[in-house]
Amino acid sequence: MSRSVVWYVPGSEAASRLQELPDDLERCPVSELTLPAGPQLPGVLLVDLPGDEASARALAVAQRDGLPVVALVDDGGADAICDQPCYAYLNPSVPGVTLATVLRQACVHAHVMLDALEMRMQLEELNAIGIGLSAERDLDALLEMILTKGREITRSDAGSLYVVETTPEGERCLRFKLAQNDSVHVEFKESTLPISADSVAGYVALAGEILMIDDVYALPADSPFRFNTGFDEKVGYRTTSMLVVPMKTPGGETIGVLQLINCKRIPTQAEVLPFPERYRNLAASLASQAGVAIQNARLFQELGAALQEVEASQKQLVQAERLSALGEMAAGVAHDFNNLLAVVVGRAEILLAKGQDPNVARDIEIIRTAAWDGAHTVRRIQEFTRTRQTRPAGRVDIPELLRDVVELTRARWKDEAQSRGLAYDVVVEGDSVPPVAGISAELREVFMNLLINGLDAMPGGGQFIFRVSSDAESVIVAAEDTGCGMSDETRRRVLEPFFTTKGARGTGLGLAVSWGIVKRHGGTIEIESTLGMGSVFMIRLPISVDDLAPEASASPSLPGRSGRVLVIDDEMEVRCVLRDMPAPCGHSVLEADSAEAGLALLESEMVDVILTDISMPGMSGWDVAAACQRRFPHIPLGFVTGWGDRLDEQETARAGVRFIVSKPFAPADVQGHVADALASSD
Repeated sequence: MSRSVVWYVPGSEAASRLQELPDDLERCPVSELTLPAGPQLPGVLLVDLPGDEASARALAVAQRDGLPVVALVDDGGADAICDQPCYAYLNPSVPGVTLATVLRQACVHAHVMLDALEMRMQLEELNAIGIGLSAERDLDALLEMILTKGREITRSDAGSLYVVETTPEGERCLRFKLAQNDSVHVEFKESTLPISADSVAGYVALAGEILMIDDVYALPADSPFRFNTGFDEKVGYRTTSMLVVPMKTPGGETIGVLQLINCKRIPTQAEVLPFPERYRNLAASLASQAGVAIQNARLFQELGAALQEVEASQKQLVQAERLSALGEMAAGVAHDFNNLLAVVVGRAEILLAKGQDPNVARDIEIIRTAAWDGAHTVRRIQEFTRTRQTRPAGRVDIPELLRDVVELTRARWKDEAQSRGLAYDVVVEGDSVPPVAGISAELREVFMNLLINGLDAMPGGGQFIFRVSSDAESVIVAAEDTGCGMSDETRRRVLEPFFTTKGARGTGLGLAVSWGIVKRHGGTIEIESTLGMGSVFMIRLPISVDDLAPEASASPSLPGRSGRVLVIDDEMEVRCVLRDMPAPCGHSVLEADSAEAGLALLESEMVDVILTDISMPGMSGWDVAAACQRRFPHIPLGFVTGWGDRLDEQETARAGVRFIVSKPFAPADVQGHVADALASSD
């Protein structure tokens, strides 16, 4: 790597002595000095002292840049020695052998001084690199910094960087992450290669040792690795010297390989040199810091990902608790409304059944319709608040159900849309998937609601797609629209009950009810949306793993014999409605305004069917059921309640409850249950 270069000023007396020098001393005119940056190569300046103006300029440049100077001083120039400190002062008549020896020694001194200066600068740079690596948390930026700085401090023309990865099958491999080259343009694409002796980087990752190669095309026959010439042949490059270093964690695990290629003293020149031995330690130090930095960056990424998962879980938990609290509040409101609507609906039905003046009947029908509309709204609230299934689940074919949804809504998205000059493309995409356990009617409501909301989000037409897929545990349905999208605030609140973006047209219960249904089916809803770019509702439902019975269907009740019915309810208006409804079927009704009064009547009166409210002061309907199970197990008992299907069927069956009448109710509901109860007791 050392060269003995003698710089000289053309036309000077010192230049005339160069012809006496042996060939190992390379002559270079000072015109090749790169002013003001100084000489490009270490060497020695041979100059006259005192000399002409050109010699003075060359002397100033050499002294500024630490280039040793050998001055030829005659007897008359002794005074200039003090003003111009030089490496050596020789008489112009010095023998050529002596002059050559001094010049060689000066060149050695120049190389030593240059190496010392370079080493000091490299150590300072290495320290700065260490600080930079420890501060960088972005893994891609960190890898770029490692390769760039590694090439800079080792004067490498090119380089590449690999990281160790583990495949899904558990095998370790090298991923080719980065490539840099100052001489040729490289079209880089990430790839993987095995950790083996088939490549230099693979061998270093396997052996965990540093390799310094002077010429990769001159490897010895017994080399434990081989060099792949494919890259050089492809891009027209000539790889010669290589310094390949493993990057390790503090525990000694190799997590990457830094490959430095073609050391050059001068980057712009073609000459390639072997890497100096001291570069081995320099690269090893850099690789050691790089290994720690890469490990820390990965840990930081993993920590960030884990933190995001925790934050997402916390948000979901808070949302679930919030919706649960809203659900409990809504359930209480629904119960109270059901009691009121039971009176309004019941009385309207009874009045219409008695026959009225047409004008009066029309007004009563309006009242009944409004009351039933209110009842449907309350029942949607109950659907949202319901936390358990009240009907047996069956096997549901999701693609078939989605095709049904598309057909059932065809009038909305096709016929009606075409009449308004709009066009919607509604399709179901995906392969066959396993069935899920659920209630088809409820799941159909979920996807119909998503489709209708998607159409509302595309007032000018657009595309709506149900994409069906599955993994090992779930069937996944992505409901995608090309509509107006949602803001982050709307996306966060869209599943809340009573939250709507449709103004007076919306109740704010559709998606809340859908969320409740999906939750009861053991599934989840995830929402992605961007304003102006549409929305995606991702529904996950667990795959059915058990044999399930087909969904039960209700059968109409047949008229039966008349009987004596006991009605127990603390609400006088509800009790009176219940009293009047069985009468048209020939039943006689006994009334009790408390559980205690009802049980006392049972001790003294013959009763065929018992209808009791659940929530009453003192003894509840559950207490009545327990007492009747002990004293009157032969008498069919039914609950009349505003809690709807929040009741568990198995629990009510164990309590001896034969049927449940949900408020509000029509006369046919009460009459049908009474008829069934009388028939079962015959």
